[in-house]
Amino acid sequence: MQSFTTLLVIVLVYYVGAVSGSDEESRCKCVCPSPTIVNGTETNKTVYKVTRIPSEKCKCEYVVELVAELHSVIDKVNEFCPRCECKFESRNPTTIKVVVIIILCILSFLLIYMLFLLCLDPLMSKKGMRYTQQQNEEDEPERVLPQPDSGVLHRVGNQKERWKSSVQEQRRNVYDRHAMLN
Repeated sequence: MQSFTTLLVIVLVYYVGAVSGSDEESRCKCVCPSPTIVNGTETNKTVYKVTRIPSEKCKCEYVVELVAELHSVIDKVNEFCPRCECKFESRNPTTIKVVVIIILCILSFLLIYMLFLLCLDPLMSKKGMRYTQQQNEEDEPERVLPQPDSGVLHRVGNQKERWKSSVQEQRRNVYDRHAMLN
């Protein structure tokens, strides 16, 4: 377990060091109508993204100047920009990578644990240590079914057989003896 923790720390330090040059990724995202909407011919919206722009310059006027597709509406900025919605977004890729690595480590640990339990199940069932329900001496002895080898499917089958025998007993009491079980 200690080697797993050491490996996790080494991987995290490596990724933090590798991404230290780009600590934050920021962009200005504007959702604007198509440039032809100024003429009134189209109503579709388009997303324009500008990277490496300060947050105070994340406005439609600056985006129109920087995006080549919007040079046709530079002279009509007053008509075009009121229909735009600009947002400044920033995210830290290091944090995203660390979270992804932690999730992958947890999933790999759970996978290893599942494989361990799958290997352990046959070993535990070979020992013959099975739970048998204690029965009172006053109760009628029930028909005991033989225990299958091991596994979940065998246990489910065993439960199904017990249920069927219980239903048969109830049918026999109700239809043949005309008595109800409590």
